[in-house]
Amino acid sequence: MALGTPCGPPPLMSAVSCQDRVQLRLFGLGTHTVGTPLLMGWLAALVRVTIGDSLVAIHVIPALACALIIVVTGLIARELGGGRMAQILAGVAAMFCLGFMAIGSIFSMDVLDQLWWAVAGLVLVRLLLPSRDAPRLWLLAGLVAAIALLTKLTVLFF
Repeated sequence: MALGTPCGPPPLMSAVSCQDRVQLRLFGLGTHTVGTPLLMGWLAALVRVTIGDSLVAIHVIPALACALIIVVTGLIARELGGGRMAQILAGVAAMFCLGFMAIGSIFSMDVLDQLWWAVAGLVLVRLLLPSRDAPRLWLLAGLVAAIALLTKLTVLFF
């Protein structure tokens, strides 16, 4: 084990990389969700039922989450008073952010965690701006926090 990666044997002896093993383990959670927050298992089961078990199917959820992060970033720019060009620039900046690019290609809890933090940021910006919808926005913030807890428990620590 000393010569290998933390996930098992050295890459020369294995056809499946460590990253692929983690994705396949999480994708297999559609049948059992012990030890992992529920939303990942539910999404894996939904993808398996609707699209199938292909490698492309594993990457559908992260791709959609990254696309939504880009949209939410543009919406935050709009809420802060940015025009169309500012929204496009914010979306392009989010699109080329290395953190989103690295995590956005892996079926893991991290990409959804980033999405829920972006949505929570949008709700927070709307709460800080004067509006009449403040009580509804607090309910939306609670809903986002609840969904984030179904995705990853680290939301409790931040």
